[in-house]
Amino acid sequence: MKHGFAAAVIATAVVLWSVAGSPARAASIIDEWKSVKMPPAPALKPVTADPKTTALLLMGFVPFDPYCGAGKPRCPATVSATKQLLAQARASGATVIYSVAGKYEASDIIKDLAPAANDPRVKSKSDKFLNTDLEKILKDKGIQTVIVTGNSANGAVLYTGAGAALRGL
Repeated sequence: MKHGFAAAVIATAVVLWSVAGSPARAASIIDEWKSVKMPPAPALKPVTADPKTTALLLMGFVPFDPYCGAGKPRCPATVSATKQLLAQARASGATVIYSVAGKYEASDIIKDLAPAANDPRVKSKSDKFLNTDLEKILKDKGIQTVIVTGNSANGAVLYTGAGAALRGL
């Protein structure tokens, strides 16, 4: 009981300080929106990856909305750049892994980025580690680095990238 009372006193003090003792605050972020300064874009730097321990993950490259259809005007440029990256990965012998979601299958992937017969494939929602054998595939191949690509930055790329980082990749 003593701990609960102490916690309540501390919480009340924090609330009172934040209302009375702190600098003035806007009611919401919207009130401050115009004054928020964006940080500069990060500098792009060349990197070198060991193809023996690197995997290229290609996610969601199907020519239909919401993935890479008419509603994604940046998709053609993304596909073109990814096609070059894929060619470099294949030429160097890096592992290439594909994923799709929902009703789509590997056969639906954009032809310029189509999987080779021996490329591993997984099917899952946003985090491609969930309910798939992606982690096992990566471990079995000795992969230490993943290059995560896709057209759903706020979905598959974000969640799979975070999942990879949490697994030490």
